[in-house]
Amino acid sequence: MRKDMNERKFKKMKESVEELKEAYKGRSGDELINEVKKIRANMSDEEFRRQIASLNKIRDFLSESQQRKLDKLIEMLENK
Repeated sequence: MRKDMNERKFKKMKESVEELKEAYKGRSGDELINEVKKIRANMSDEEFRRQIASLNKIRDFLSESQQRKLDKLIEMLENK
């Protein structure tokens, strides 16, 4: 039962990621950063911290280059 529930959650999350991928396809890095800034502006600090904690959980799966980009993005967002 638990495995089935986890599979459903994973499938839903994967579908959400695919939708976002399509929505932002072809946008420049600057456009994406502006979108992220808008989202951050509407988040509470507590919500932001929860999101950052979630991102840190996947850090080990990122390449060194991706980790540096993530660090820069987080630093920029912390100074909203």
